[in-house]
Amino acid sequence: MSADKCRSDDCPNPVLRQGQRMVQVARGRCFKRNITPTYSDEVVEEWHEGCYHEFPLRPQRIPYKCEECRAPIEHGEETFYAVIGTKPATGYIRPEARGYELYLVRHVKCPGK
Repeated sequence: MSADKCRSDDCPNPVLRQGQRMVQVARGRCFKRNITPTYSDEVVEEWHEGCYHEFPLRPQRIPYKCEECRAPIEHGEETFYAVIGTKPATGYIRPEARGYELYLVRHVKCPGK
């Protein structure tokens, strides 16, 4: 994935530019009192906010629950998650103006599976 391209196959202008609203899916570890998990891997994918149609985006606030198994996300657990914000300046990865919600919160591996 190119960090500056919208993942949507039908995007009319696939370049993601600084300041544009975007959806970013990433993998990271959740830690109590931190709204956004730390990155534990590269960003999975990025889209313009209006181009994202992959899965329903259901907002969650702390404490998070896995959308797949419904178990709580515990301190230090690795998750996949999405944020909505604005594309940051070159050299930065995490979207700006993300707010206080995560979307698509899921364990990388659900407990008991």
